[in-house]
Formats: sequence, structure tokens, C-alpha cells
Amino acid sequence: MATIMNAAVCYGFKKPLVIDRILIDEPRAHEVEVKMTACAICHSDILYMDGAWGGRLPTVYGHEAAGIVVSCGSNVTHVQQGDSVIISLLRSCGICFFCNRGLSNLCEYHFPTDQPRRLQGLNGIDIHRGLGTGCFAEFAVVHQSQVVKVPTDMKPSTASLLACGVITGYGSVVHTASVSPGDHVVVIGVGGVGINCIQAAAYCSAATVTAIDINEDRLNSAKRFGATHAVNSQQDDPVDLILSLTDNRGADFVFVATGNPHASNRVFLMLRRGGKLILVGMPPVGADFKFEAVNFIDANQSILGCKMGACNLQSDIPELLNLYARGEFEIDELVSTEFSFENINDALDATRNGVGLRNVVVFWFQHPTVRIELVEWKCNRLFYFWNTRMTQTNINRILSMEDRLKTSKSTEINILQIRKPASWLPLKSSLRFGFTCDRKSNKTSQKFSVSVLWITLRWYWHCFCRW
Repeated sequence: MATIMNAAVCYGFKKPLVIDRILIDEPRAHEVEVKMTACAICHSDILYMDGAWGGRLPTVYGHEAAGIVVSCGSNVTHVQQGDSVIISLLRSCGICFFCNRGLSNLCEYHFPTDQPRRLQGLNGIDIHRGLGTGCFAEFAVVHQSQVVKVPTDMKPSTASLLACGVITGYGSVVHTASVSPGDHVVVIGVGGVGINCIQAAAYCSAATVTAIDINEDRLNSAKRFGATHAVNSQQDDPVDLILSLTDNRGADFVFVATGNPHASNRVFLMLRRGGKLILVGMPPVGADFKFEAVNFIDANQSILGCKMGACNLQSDIPELLNLYARGEFEIDELVSTEFSFENINDALDATRNGVGLRNVVVFWFQHPTVRIELVEWKCNRLFYFWNTRMTQTNINRILSMEDRLKTSKSTEINILQIRKPASWLPLKSSLRFGFTCDRKSNKTSQKFSVSVLWITLRWYWHCFCRW
């Protein structure tokens, strides 16, 4: 059965997304339905929305996300309802040619979530999922291989970065390049992926890590995340610096972590003989990369493409979580600004303009529902709110119960505790308070007693409470 939800839909290339009500199909075999809590803005989504890679419209983009599992189809094995997870565009069947050779990031299986009618407009029009995910929405249904469980106390905006930017940068250094202690590393482009290339190179104990960009704020951030040197290529020649650091040999590894094709023009002047050039950033369709073949062959150099860090989600995400828990890999600090879902176009514009390292859209204030549970009561009245949108007006309305009860001359009330959750806490965070109440009925003079009355306000999103 399909569910109505809000989604940021792209109806035209280079046009603002439109938040619209659409239908999402329920999960089938091997699929899970996830309620979004956060989704980071990746340049890949922007390239798609701007038409750089073509594609079909209308489409819901977004592929670097975190959320809560709300339902599972049959044969789902490694997550269950209520789990906190990240969602990635990487998916694998486990049985195809590439999966059987340890290249799950290249899986060639055609997944049922890509079939027509899995997302629809209320008018019946078919809506597509960008990069097989579609996370710029309140819910997403994805293959179980696309989700990995994360700690419930991990901030959603932090967790979402694991799904793309972090694993791509980390994997390109650790898996594709296999950087070793003492190597000299150059990273061109200090964005959401490049900053993690820098972190990973520092983690691998590279002798020097040189960051190259044209944005001074990002270059300053690069130094914080492990870069030993930072060069603004519009002001200084990075080739001279790199040669001076390497006895005129050049760097062992050069990572191009931007989709700008001009960024690769002088990379071979920075690369030593026998060195490796790793192309990580995704350029627009049709972008050419030219080099002198004779010199390239004579220098015995290598060019390697790197899709999503050549990562395996089910093994690399737990490893990164361990590094994060030990303080060896910074993720919280990567989040620049959090935008509400309603302001998603502002988040996209900020990313287009190079503002911040990673901008994240958050969903926890999007039409939450208040559910009030009574644990023990002996009273003839219960103030009960159901499916109430958590606007500030309704928050004030709920908290004014104390005032309403106090207005009754026969009511005595004592608030025992009020604890407001931090704004980033995920589902089921609670605002709890209790009171004692002795109330006389004016008509019957009968005394009603409430010894302990606990009311728990839990943050459920609209459509999450389906009963």
C-alpha cells in the first residue's frame, strides 16, 4: 500500500526543487523503508539537478542520508524496525560478476526499487529516484544492502556524511591508492570528498599532505583536518611547492577530488615517476581529460578511477565508526550548516556557491506527531492530543495544560519534572513530566485522585504513527 509523504521534487533542470505531496510504495522483499532524519547535500545531486548528467524527470534526488527504519519487507536480515541507519547509493546483490569478485561498488544487478510506479505523484505521474535512493523526502524505500546500522546516539547530520563524502574520500586513499607511511600526497579540491582524502592521508601517516583549492576558508579547514601545506592555486603555483617538498621528484599520489575538468590540467607536473593519479570527483558528461601519452608511458605513471572509494558498506562503515569513536577520524566537524527541509533550496545554493564543507538538510521538525501515553491514572478526564503537528503553537498548547488545570478551583497540580530533548535527538526522544492532582467534581462532590500521572511526549513524525 502506498503512503503519502512530502518530497523535494525536481520538475526541471536548473530550477528550484518543489516540496510536493507524493506517493511512495511499501517495501518489498529485501527492501526497507526508512524515515529520514538528515540528508547531506552532495555535488553529484547538484550536477544531476542542473542537467550535467542528463536523466529523466520528475525526480527525487538525495543519496547521503540517515534515518530510522520504520518497516521491512520479507527476507531483510541485518536491520529491523527502529534501527538508526545510514542510506547510500551503493547497493549490491551479492551474486553478480562484480559482487563475486569483491567489487560490490560496481554491482550490475537491476533492482526492483528502480521499477516504475514505486514513486508517484498524486496525479498518477511516475517519479524517478535519483541515484537509486530518493532521500530528499520524508521516507525512502531502498534495498537492504544500501543501509548500515549506526549508533542510536549518533547525531543524524553527522551519520549522514558516512553514506558518501566520508567513505569516498577515505576509500580512495585506503583502498584505491593504498597510501603508506612516508608517502607524499596532494589533494586537489577541498570539498566534502577532498577533506576526507586529507583526513585519510593523515591517518595513514603520509609525510606531507598538500591541499590545493581556490577557496581560502576551505584551505584553512584543510589544515585543521590534517593538511601539512595548503595552496591557493589562483595566487601561487602548487607545482613549485610540491617539487620543493619531494626533492624535485613529485608526489607519490595526486587525488583530484573535484568535478572541475580544468583541475587536472597540470597534475602530471606534480606527480613523480611511477606515481598514481586518482580521479575521485565526478565531472559533467562530455568532459575531456587530455595528457601527453609518451611522457605518461615513459614515467610509468598510473591513472585510477575511484567510484565511492571502492568501499563495501557493510565492512567499511563499521570500521569508520570505530575510528570515529576513538577520535581518529573527525566527522562532526565536517557539518557546516543544518537547513530545515523546507529550506532545502537554500542548502543547495550554499553548496553551489562553495559555502561550507558539507551542508545538511534535517527532517526532525517536519510535521512531527505528539503521542501522549498515560501510565497510571485514576481520573475522569484525560487531556489527549493525537496527530498534532509540532508547531510552536501546539507545543505551547500542550505545555499550557498546567495552566488550564490550575484554573479549576478544585484542582491542585505540581509539576515534577520537565526535560526537553536536544533538538538533534532522533525519534523516540522524550519530553517527560508528571503531576499529582486532586480534583473534586462540583456536581457530585466525589474526589478523584491521581497518585502518579506520567505523560510522555514522544517525537513521532507525521505518517510514522500508522495505527
